[in-house]
Amino acid sequence: MTRKGLASLLLFILFISVNQSNAQIGQNNGQILATPISIDPPSTDVFETYLTIDDLSWSFGLTDNDMFTPFDMFTGSGYSFEINETEFHCNETTGLYDVWLGGAAEVPITNNMLSLTFEARARAGHVDPVTLRLGIYDPVTLKELRWWTVIGHLGVLDTGFLSFNQTFYLEGYSSVIIFFYQGDGWIANWNQEFWVRNLKIYTDVDENILLQDPVISFISSPGSECFGTMWYDNHIWNIVYRHWAIYKFDPITGDIIANWSLPTANPRGITHDGSFFWYSDTYMNNLYKLNDSFDIIDTLAIPVFPTGGIVFDGQDVWVGNTDANMLYKIDLNTGNILTSFSAPGQKAKGLAYYGGYLWMSDSTDNRIYQIFPHNGTVKSFYEVPIRSFWGLTIDNFSYVWVSSFYTAIIFKLNIQADIDSSPPVILSNGDFSCEQGSLGNHINWTLQDENPDTYTIYRNDLEFDTDSWVNDDLISINVDYLIVGEYNYTIVVYDYFGNYARDTVLVTIISTEDTSYPFAILTILVLGISIISTVTRRKRKKEFR
Repeated sequence: MTRKGLASLLLFILFISVNQSNAQIGQNNGQILATPISIDPPSTDVFETYLTIDDLSWSFGLTDNDMFTPFDMFTGSGYSFEINETEFHCNETTGLYDVWLGGAAEVPITNNMLSLTFEARARAGHVDPVTLRLGIYDPVTLKELRWWTVIGHLGVLDTGFLSFNQTFYLEGYSSVIIFFYQGDGWIANWNQEFWVRNLKIYTDVDENILLQDPVISFISSPGSECFGTMWYDNHIWNIVYRHWAIYKFDPITGDIIANWSLPTANPRGITHDGSFFWYSDTYMNNLYKLNDSFDIIDTLAIPVFPTGGIVFDGQDVWVGNTDANMLYKIDLNTGNILTSFSAPGQKAKGLAYYGGYLWMSDSTDNRIYQIFPHNGTVKSFYEVPIRSFWGLTIDNFSYVWVSSFYTAIIFKLNIQADIDSSPPVILSNGDFSCEQGSLGNHINWTLQDENPDTYTIYRNDLEFDTDSWVNDDLISINVDYLIVGEYNYTIVVYDYFGNYARDTVLVTIISTEDTSYPFAILTILVLGISIISTVTRRKRKKEFR
């Protein structure tokens, strides 16, 4: 072999080794993004037959009704009312009372449904909340079944006429009493009054109105103001504020399996940590630890008011605050805030945790948000055409459930939660060798994932370094001052959801003596081959002579 040929061979070997050391080691990090569902809600305008104000028999007056007191209309003074074929008007004139004033009528229930539309206006002569409500009552026991704040604007003197429509599910009833009413809330004369006009009680409605896409099925809760909703022990659990109770439902039949009274006055959120229930009260900056009988066994003080939902994420608990529209991660041992960020949408209401993501309901903008819990960014959102939903949970089959605050219906939606199962990607500069004492030698790893968390580096199977990382982070290890030998460096990289990847780089440190000695031998070998070749050629030449 000529000297030129040997040089070419050495260059080829060097080219191959360099390309191998620069090879990138990584994995595909493709994510399946959820497709938002956008469905227009069904309109009650499709129904053709209905009853109007003129078709019903109305009573007007006062009631001191609440959920524990049967509905009882009684006469009094300090108010007036007017009614015609299309409108009625109730007016507080000189009354000083803390009761409700309004008009009531018995209406038929068709196919377990009460569906109605109307226009309403409320006015007050004082800068206080202007409210108008609709109560629904059992016609026999006169106990409250449903409750709906139609208008509730703080500091509005006159709302003007606004349009409303709602559908209630009332299984087993042929008729109910409806009561439009307004109350002082104080022993004072606020000169409140309201109008209801163009009322339509539809009589050709059926249950299918509740099964419009994306609804798969529904459960009827026994009372209004459904707050916290939870999937636990293969059942749906739901807080009913007006009953100060939690109900356990069979998710298939909708039957109530059991119910328990809750220990505080304003129940809001419920979750389970695998051993105990945790519960929140909207006016208490505490979380309550409950046993299976829903007795308080411990109280955890927290620095925020949990006016939104709460949910356990496997280690800590998240709470929402609707007033500030914030989400907080709370340490269950200390009550300290571990993480906080602004919630998407307008009102942080129901919370769920599934597949490594935080989920949040916001009926203000009719959306459910899927949120990265480490930074609060939105992965995706779903449009949900359901009125005033609040509670949120996800079952064992990844289906999303929401509870409607006023209609007391718990809906199973045709929305399946996706999970992040993609491991991080590691880009590496590969194995390499370097001389002892040389400078500028590094192991370089580039880490990629949308949900980064931590990494750990091992040198010869012993932990060398651990830290957190961010997407596209460059982790560089200097190996300039290692002694002669082979070193096995392995990095294990985790994302926020527990997915991980690993990569190993073998570093060989060569002594300067070892490096020069083989080169001298190679030089001698090449010279020897050249001499032998020369001698051989000379001998052959001699023979040819």
